[in-house]
Amino acid sequence: MSSKFYKSPVPLKLVPTQDSLSFNKMAKDETGLPLHPHPGSFAFKRKFHIHEGVDLYCDDGTPIFAMEDGRVVAIIPFTGEKGGTPWWNNTDAVLIEGESGVILYGEITPLDDLKIGSPFAKLFVFVWSFRWG
Repeated sequence: MSSKFYKSPVPLKLVPTQDSLSFNKMAKDETGLPLHPHPGSFAFKRKFHIHEGVDLYCDDGTPIFAMEDGRVVAIIPFTGEKGGTPWWNNTDAVLIEGESGVILYGEITPLDDLKIGSPFAKLFVFVWSFRWG
């Protein structure tokens, strides 16, 4: 893996936070970068599992960008009835394989024309975000 910097997947300023409700108090051009003990932080111990990602909260309809150039290798149900968590809203995940490996973008709504095998540059919008509540 190269030592390059990755592009943020959201067009918002990332503000480090440990407060799980901080995104409600941030400016429109900001979102929280969850740090432990925030439940959206990496490796946070949840009721049924250890959190394997980093949650970035943003308004519904915010464009999401690939962090590096790559190709779509899967589009799968992520949460909700089809994702095995019926108590949660229905969302999907898009997996993009690039130089560093496969990056999963979860709890999102892919654009209708997104297909497996589609190549993507890191500056291309490929999904719209989904915000809880």
